[in-house]
Amino acid sequence: ANTFISFMNGAIKDFTGNSIYNVATRFQAASVITDTSKVSLAAFTLDMNSNTLALNFSNVVRAATFLATAVTLQGSSSGGTSYTLTGGITSSSDGYSIVLPLLPQDADQLRILGLATSLANTFLSMTINVVQDYNGFGIVSIATTNALQVTTYIADTTPPILLNFTLNIDQARVVFQFSKIMNPSSYNPSGFTFQTVSNISGVAFSSYTLTAGTAYLGTSYRLVNLSLTTVDLNALKMEQLTANDTYLSVAYGAILDTANNSVVPISPSRALLALTFAPDIIPPSIVGATLDLNTGALLITFTEAVIAPGFNQRTTIQTTAGLNMFAISRTSTQVFVAPHSSVIQLLLSDASLDTLKLNPGGPILINGTYVTINTSSIVDYSGLGLTNNLTTTLLAQVVLDTIGPIPVNASLDLTLGLLSITYNEAINAILNVSTVSILHPVTGNLIIQLDSSTVPSFSGRIATLSISSSSVNTISSSVIGLQNVTLSIASGLLTDILGQLSPANAVPYASLSLDNTPPVLQQYTIDMNTGLIQLTFSKSISANNLSLNQITLQNLAQNPTASIQLTSGNLSV
Repeated sequence: ANTFISFMNGAIKDFTGNSIYNVATRFQAASVITDTSKVSLAAFTLDMNSNTLALNFSNVVRAATFLATAVTLQGSSSGGTSYTLTGGITSSSDGYSIVLPLLPQDADQLRILGLATSLANTFLSMTINVVQDYNGFGIVSIATTNALQVTTYIADTTPPILLNFTLNIDQARVVFQFSKIMNPSSYNPSGFTFQTVSNISGVAFSSYTLTAGTAYLGTSYRLVNLSLTTVDLNALKMEQLTANDTYLSVAYGAILDTANNSVVPISPSRALLALTFAPDIIPPSIVGATLDLNTGALLITFTEAVIAPGFNQRTTIQTTAGLNMFAISRTSTQVFVAPHSSVIQLLLSDASLDTLKLNPGGPILINGTYVTINTSSIVDYSGLGLTNNLTTTLLAQVVLDTIGPIPVNASLDLTLGLLSITYNEAINAILNVSTVSILHPVTGNLIIQLDSSTVPSFSGRIATLSISSSSVNTISSSVIGLQNVTLSIASGLLTDILGQLSPANAVPYASLSLDNTPPVLQQYTIDMNTGLIQLTFSKSISANNLSLNQITLQNLAQNPTASIQLTSGNLSV
């Protein structure tokens, strides 16, 4: 009914040259055999630079019927990682080819999945209704188990551009917006520098290059969130940045896209101004406090890193709220604040620590001890101080003293005959000096074990043991050329103020001062009947170091008229 044929004059002639009759007449076909062969996809091209997909078919197709959601890209011919397009409209005309611009979200998803990055992992499958031929029929489908490999693959070589960024100090976060999806694991902190002016050429400026941080994709795949470290955050706080002077320069290789293209550098002479800047408006506050009676430290923890220039240690400890107030000595308390730390450590004096241990109000317990802290000079790295200058907080933890004194260091002075041992807490009594043995530092052999001839004393944390002269002589003969000795201390040498015995310990390297005092001749006697001369010295001597030929007897103390120099004899010491 819809198939006719007509001829132009002279289109057909017989053998004698006569033209076909009734040229103007259209003749209806006696019968029509329609085209029942299926159209198939012959080849396809994927251009990740322009984000376009070009499909080439074996016959003409109707472009208006093309359905992008019927197309699936996958990592291998038999399956693997796959992604089905969510949409897209072609502007192609009817014909053998359809060119489809990929939707941005589809292009981003392919990059996120690591799919279609080369010829090796770019395959296509599609359903029968992807497009219609001119007869209105669907084309040959391509199963996911036998996908068609890409014919031409054009890799992504377009570098990403940093479009804008925001900085929120209180959230410790930077948000970057790029022109394409990025690979957050490629983040290189040294490539990002914050500066207070847009052009640093020839002007005084302040800048800070990041040192670390954790980068991850945002809710939009073209956003990269950066969680700042405490160190970097505090450094930026100290820059005193504002919305009008927060600029960023970016180095080549600072971050890469999923195709390993570097972000386009932003020169320090044309730095990018922050889209938005949220300053630090939250002051620090106290989280809690811990009192460690073993180490003598009061640890005060804040919500953020703080500094304490000129900290006035007007700090009190109360065993019950408002009662038994104990003021920590300002002059004898040491204050430690590590850089970028949220903890202030007050190292209590020996006297303060002893007072707390012997607290007349009873033991210091976690549920009944409060700390009041003068916080007037405590600020965060933005210069914000605590809202309350005198803050009272319940102790979060109390570490009670349950361990006897531990030696910290020791020294042995053989000239004075004194062994001094410094402990980590105040000493209450010395009980048994025989627990102390002095060992050779190399061989570990016993040199001497102290005995009752040793006289003990103590002051604060220092125990002093006065060693007898005979013990000093024994030690001196065994430590020639050494700079230290080893102390082995059995349990029970002394007690702390709570009466706890010192545990067994060793001091591997007790410093040694050798005896440098020469012996002094105190008296001598001569027995002419026996031919014996007896010399008495102020300290023990070695017979090996006594030379007879250096001893002279004379008849007068000064200007003698007769003398004799000894030459030989038998020595005994």
